[in-house]
Amino acid sequence: YEPNTCKVLRQFFETTVTLEEIVDGQLPVIRCSFIYSLNLNQYQTDDWFRGGIVETGFGLQYEIRSVLGSKWNGTELELTLNAPLIFAQPGANLQLVTGCDHTVTACLTKFNNFDNFGAFVAVPDQNLSLKGLNASVAQGNKK
Repeated sequence: YEPNTCKVLRQFFETTVTLEEIVDGQLPVIRCSFIYSLNLNQYQTDDWFRGGIVETGFGLQYEIRSVLGSKWNGTELELTLNAPLIFAQPGANLQLVTGCDHTVTACLTKFNNFDNFGAFVAVPDQNLSLKGLNASVAQGNKK
């Protein structure tokens, strides 16, 4: 959502969800439901929101978390966060922003933004313009 490079407008890829449950576990997981009747089919793909963010609160209780993974669980969305929410309680509204994994596929399918794709489409495993070095060790006979 970088205005100088990517140029995708964040407001077109964020939605408001309601925090339904905070799940105790090894990783912080929350369950959310969508407030607005959107085209939910696009969001039902697992990890659609991975790489995105969750924002809630304001002032001293403002919280922002990275989304490490997302999974559609029937009628609810399950989000794995990088850290637990401290102030948000069930019933709170959260701003949820779609994640980008910086791949060509995401740029094309999620954002229709290939014209502004700033990475290399394909990077080979080996650089064919550089000659490989053959390292040999001669023990005891330093050269």
